[in-house]
Amino acid sequence: MRVAILGCGAMGTVLGAYMTKNGCNVELIDSYEAHVQALNEKGAHIVGTVDFTVPVKAITPGQMEGIYDVVFLFTKQTANDEVLPNLLPHLGPDSTVWPLPPQLPCWVWNARFTWARRIRTARHLMYTVWSC
Repeated sequence: MRVAILGCGAMGTVLGAYMTKNGCNVELIDSYEAHVQALNEKGAHIVGTVDFTVPVKAITPGQMEGIYDVVFLFTKQTANDEVLPNLLPHLGPDSTVWPLPPQLPCWVWNARFTWARRIRTARHLMYTVWSC
């Protein structure tokens, strides 16, 4: 299963670190090249109630190749006009997109993008993460 997290700020990086730490092969995708470089060189360092560093694979959107089975979408809503059309070539007929946080307006996507049937809600999230 090919899994990607698109938008690896604080929340996307934390999810990617935990998924990687628990054995899921996931690509962290972010447009901020310095962040991508730091993730690849130093790994994802997670602090708070935990403190760990895990090596991760990070790329920029221009480095995306092939089809992803699952994409966790952590990009800002204001970037949808750029992010979503660039994501389409990397989705297959069975791909699933998880817009997170869940308050992202799926109704906007329904009106503008034909792949809205592939958008899932947060209630399906745990099964996907555990199935990785």
